[in-house]
Order: sequence, then C-alpha cells, then structure tokens
Amino acid sequence: MTLSTLRNSTFLTNERGSISIMFGAAIIAMVGVVGLSIDVGRSMDAHSKAASALDSAVLAATRAVFSGDKSVSEIETLATNFFEGNLESVGDIGADYTDFTADVDTETKTVKARTTVHVPTTFGAIFGVNKISYTVASSATFNIQDIELSLVLDLTGSMCQPCSKIDALKDASKELIDALMPENGGASEVKIALAPYSASVNAGPLTEIATAGRSTDGCLVERDGLHAYEDVAPPADYADVTDADIVSGTSLNFIANAPARQFNIDRRGQRNSYSCPNAELVPLSTDKEMLKDAVDGFRTNGWTAGHLGAAWGWYMISDSWGALLPGESSPKPYGSKNLIKAIVLMTDGEFNTAYRNTNSANQAMSLCDAMKDKDVIVYAVSFKSANHPTLRNCASTDANSGDLLYWDADNGSELTAAFKDIAIRLTNLRLDK
Repeated sequence: MTLSTLRNSTFLTNERGSISIMFGAAIIAMVGVVGLSIDVGRSMDAHSKAASALDSAVLAATRAVFSGDKSVSEIETLATNFFEGNLESVGDIGADYTDFTADVDTETKTVKARTTVHVPTTFGAIFGVNKISYTVASSATFNIQDIELSLVLDLTGSMCQPCSKIDALKDASKELIDALMPENGGASEVKIALAPYSASVNAGPLTEIATAGRSTDGCLVERDGLHAYEDVAPPADYADVTDADIVSGTSLNFIANAPARQFNIDRRGQRNSYSCPNAELVPLSTDKEMLKDAVDGFRTNGWTAGHLGAAWGWYMISDSWGALLPGESSPKPYGSKNLIKAIVLMTDGEFNTAYRNTNSANQAMSLCDAMKDKDVIVYAVSFKSANHPTLRNCASTDANSGDLLYWDADNGSELTAAFKDIAIRLTNLRLDK
C-alpha cells in the first residue's frame, strides 16, 4: 500500500467518524426538541389547570365579600379551599402549585389570587432544564353599573299561613337592599322601588292620576285597551277621557280602579274576594332606611293578582312614567349607558285573581314578555311553591351563563340565599384578566 493510499483510507475513516458524531448529536438534539415540546405541552396544561382553579377561587371569594357575612381571613380560607378543590377535581398532571395567595379588598369588592406553577421536565434535563416555573394570577370584581330595580312582592293572605313566611320575606328583602346599597356607598347609583301586591295594587299618590280620581280606596286593577300589556303612562290631563271611556275601560291609557263588583273569577271559576292592600307602592329611591322601614310595615291580606304586581313593578322603572315620577324617582331612559333595569317577581302561590282580559297567569306572562323585549331583566322567585310555571315562563335567561333566572325557595334561608344570588348577578360579577 502506497503512502497516498494509506492517507486516503485514514481520511475516509476520520470522515465517517465525524459524520457519526454529528449524526448522533443531531439525534440527541431532535430527541431534546421533541422532549421539550412534550414538556411545554404539559406546562400549558398545568397553566390552564391553574387558571381555572384561580378563577373559581376568586369568583367564590368575591361573592363572599359581597355577601358580607365572612371576615377577610375566612374569605382567604374560602379562596384557598376552592383553589385546592378545583385542582383535585381535574386530576394530577405531575405539576406542583405553590405560594397560593389571595388578596381581599372589601372596599372595592375585589379579590386577587396568584400561584406559582412548577412543571418537572421529562427531557429538558438534556439541556439542563429540570423544571419549568411561572406565576399565574386572576382577579374578580363587580362591574360599576347603575341599577333601577323593582321588588314585586307577594303580600297575600297565604304569606301569613304561617306568618313566618312574611317574616322571611321581610328579612330577605332587607338583606337584598343592604347588599345593593352598602353603607359606604359606591361608584354606581342604585335605586330600588317597591311594588307590593295582593288582590290589587295600592298606588298611593299615583292613584289619582292613574284613575282620574275615580278610585274609591286608593287601589287599582288591570287596564284595558291596546296598551294593556305595555308601559304607556296615563295622560297627565284626563280632559279628553270621558266617563264612558272609564266605565267601559276602552281608553288606551286608562288604568282601572277597583271594580264596582267586589269580587272576581279566577281561572278555575272560583269566586275570589277583592281586597286593597295597606302597603303602598314606593317609587324608585336611594333612601335605604326608608325602603327597609316600608318593608317592615308590610301586612298580608287577600288573593293573588300577580299580573298587577308585575305591571306596576315595570311602570316604576319605565321611562314612559318619568313625567309622573319626578326627582330621583324618575326612571332613566331605556338603553342608558351602564344601566340595568330589572324586577324581582316573587310569589308563594298560584296567580289566581283577575278582573278583566284573561286570567292572571296569562296576563303576567304577556307583561313579562313585553318588558323583556325592552331589556328589563326579570328575576323570578317561587317561595314554597316549587316549579312555578308562570314564574318560570316570566324569568329572563342570564345573557352570560345561560341560566334561567328562576329560584325555588322552600324556607327562609333559601329565600335569603336566592335574593343574595340576585344581588350578585345584578352587580355583574366578572373576571379581570
């Protein structure tokens, strides 16, 4: 073998060795890249899991802040329990979650939480990366929105059978008022109206204009005409309304007073007695103590004309009635920026009393459909009358969650819980990312 041949053979051997080393390095790099992609995927799963658990924790904690029945330390513990419970519910993916903290601000009703995520790597050690660590945070607060709310509350005789029912309604209503009108106020304006009802509605100072002075007891029943299921206000001047119009109920703006015959026929053909409740309508107000005092004065009597309560609850937040409800009681226009208009429609039994048109239940559902068409939110609460068909049909659907805004409450605690949930939904709890 010549020297030239030997040199060529050595070169080829060295070249093959270099290629083998390069190929091996490339294989290791490829394995490392594939491994890192797997580790990154696990890291993303861990991030999603942490974010979901944090969202659950801050939403639950912020609801507790709003409810006002827990201390800051109790709310922090609640947030921790929700976080850990949510992590357990989705299973173990091998990540560690440390340094969970919850920051509770009772003034702004905001909760912020964070945690550090550690994901051990499977292949990352090839490049000296033993784990992937990062921080995930979430916070929840309440939207700052103005609220005009009518509480349409059942004061019929059955609410005192037993009287613990009306006591529970008073407690739940006052807690709702307290929740929406905190002592230190807020950046939003909340106005609440009261529309108590039984076999009729006592319109108080509005009775004169609503009936052209023809109501004999201050109470009203349903209206007739094309506006029977609309929120058109009565005319400020009845000069063009004749006695014949009022007697026949054909005036388009007429709201009838108590009927001459002091009874009505319910949908089963039962003859139910007419009565006038003592509790008067309270137009929109920001006076929390006045509203609570009015609730404390509620007394029960009579049958259930739920459609009358629904109608007058709507009128109290309708901008059509602005001219008749001056000052702070005057509702803002529909569609005003950052404004929620809503009613809470509550009863403990069947809508069984009507005087004109069709039965009370059908009239109530027609009124609910009409107000929902104007973006009024209807929250419906059945008390000791489960799966109430009229209320279920009246209730709105939550635009965010798709939940039907209907509650069955079987006792005072459940009624209070339902009203608290309504307060939370009204304030539009949201996540801030």
